[in-house]
Amino acid sequence: MTKNFQFSIFNFQFKKLISLFLTTGDAIGARSQTKMYRSLGYLSGRTRKFKSNLLGFTLVELLVVIGIIAMVMVAVFPNFTGARQRARDNQRKIDLKNIQGALDLYKSDQNPPAYPTGSLGSSLCQVCWSSDGTCGTGANSNIYMRKFPCDPQNIANPTPYLYTLNASDNLKYTIIACLENPVDPDKDTSNATGCTTSYTVHEP
Repeated sequence: MTKNFQFSIFNFQFKKLISLFLTTGDAIGARSQTKMYRSLGYLSGRTRKFKSNLLGFTLVELLVVIGIIAMVMVAVFPNFTGARQRARDNQRKIDLKNIQGALDLYKSDQNPPAYPTGSLGSSLCQVCWSSDGTCGTGANSNIYMRKFPCDPQNIANPTPYLYTLNASDNLKYTIIACLENPVDPDKDTSNATGCTTSYTVHEP
């Protein structure tokens, strides 16, 4: 009887201790959760404002960002355009040097040596230039240039460079390209007719 009574008291006290421990733990956890939510603004009057700050920008902030982007575009776009112009001008200079080499091949193929008469028109643009028009497939065909270059400004409607044979000497010529960069270091001292800025090469 005594043992059963003592066991019952022990069992009651043990359950009470466990219940107290769980209650205390829940209270501590609840207080910790409450502090966390308050720090995030969920349990205060700032809840709506906090969510608004998370979800989007104010009108003033958007206008500031748009203004910054516009200023960056204004600063960068002219430099980008200038870089493209300089790249095309560089390609024009390379093209004229390559045409110069092709004209030398043509001259050495003639007897007596001479450069082409007339102009190197748009019909040659992006086309193989050879002695007989077969681009090397003919028995005695000599290729001067596999792909004759023209001005890179408008590929869809190509403009040929201006080739002019000297009227009094068929061993002299000029080839002119119009440049886009007005301060190009290789530009002509006096610009050719029809060009705001020109670049000219002569026979070697």
